[in-house]
Amino acid sequence: MNARIRWGILSTANIAVKRFIPGAQASRNGLVAAIASRDGARAREVAARLGIARSYGSYEELLADPEIDALYIALPNSLHAEWIVKAAAAGKPVLCEKPLASTSAEAAAAIERCASLGVPLMEAFMYRFHPQHARVRALIDAGAIGELRAVRTAFTFLLEPFPATNVRLNPDLVGGALMDVGCYCVNAARMLFGEEPACAAAQWDFRPEFGVEVALAGVLGFSDHRMATFDCGFRATGQGYYLVAGTKGQIEAFAGKEPAFSDRYHYIQKTGAEASFVTPYFDLTGRTSSVELRTDASVANQWIYLNYALINADTGQAFDVGREVSFYSGSDSDGPWTEGSRHDVVLIPSVPSGRYYVRVEPETDATVGDVDYTLSVTRDVPAYDLYWIALGALVVPAILLSWRRFNFEQLRWAESDHPRGKVFQG
Repeated sequence: MNARIRWGILSTANIAVKRFIPGAQASRNGLVAAIASRDGARAREVAARLGIARSYGSYEELLADPEIDALYIALPNSLHAEWIVKAAAAGKPVLCEKPLASTSAEAAAAIERCASLGVPLMEAFMYRFHPQHARVRALIDAGAIGELRAVRTAFTFLLEPFPATNVRLNPDLVGGALMDVGCYCVNAARMLFGEEPACAAAQWDFRPEFGVEVALAGVLGFSDHRMATFDCGFRATGQGYYLVAGTKGQIEAFAGKEPAFSDRYHYIQKTGAEASFVTPYFDLTGRTSSVELRTDASVANQWIYLNYALINADTGQAFDVGREVSFYSGSDSDGPWTEGSRHDVVLIPSVPSGRYYVRVEPETDATVGDVDYTLSVTRDVPAYDLYWIALGALVVPAILLSWRRFNFEQLRWAESDHPRGKVFQG
């Protein structure tokens, strides 16, 4: 095998075109050598756009290519097991998108076939390779939270109004919430407990018009009376996290949200010059949600002030914010010191979905030089400050009521002929 793995891609699905192929092309040990689709024209278009040397109009042609070292299968769920077995017969190692198969019987047969032929097979749960999860596993193994007793996970996103043509809602392609996103929750519970569940139960929101569930909540039972609970689906705005609870503590791990827009800029200070500009357009999809504007600036003993306007390209609605990023450092008789931060985050609540751009007006100290900075825009970010406000709205009245009752009791006993606390017997 070559020093770099020559990947062949089965399917021109978005997960392959937008995720796997760019990642493989940017890697040190892989390259994408060919792609196949049942639509030869589509395969040629994707190959030309992404710089892939060869394209095929059938999956069989790709399997027969002797210059392919491994296959990435991004086909609909219903086709996974079939093409794993065919790839194994062709001697091609397989990285298959989740879920590995439509049923446990299909999965077992595909695994057995690959094992009997000595062909490597892996299910593409990429999150397991993130250092975050390795750290959580290490903390559990080290006893940081005591004995692991419970796991809670969630993976949801908003698909409403439900598009009938979406593959996630097609029962013939093995769609549904559990297969699309719930499998991550189940996989995470298995990883964290380090074993397979002994039993399972679930409640779902099944839609007859589609023939699949659009949401599901489940309970998995593990050894020693330990449990995992999870919810998944297409009815709620994005969640992606797990929580592990032990006898001495707990750990929460959250999935990072990918920015809807991010770009880097170089601001050249020119006295009196107009420096405003607008970013390219980007889409904020889904329902109305909070939007985060994050600035990361290379300031060193200087500042940069940025007037931002998040503008809806169709309606003209604008959300204006002004942010300063400043960072200073030095040393004195007490030792080194720093002040400020090179990072700034502002949350804009209740931003409707739509096509947007940002107008940027930067300004900095003319005496200290240019500044590099990155602007990132991320939708559907939780507004934790609103949670605290809501908590206060619930708790403060209760505290005031308790205080009034306490004062009333104090006053009543003070005006009584009987000292408080003395017991009288009739």
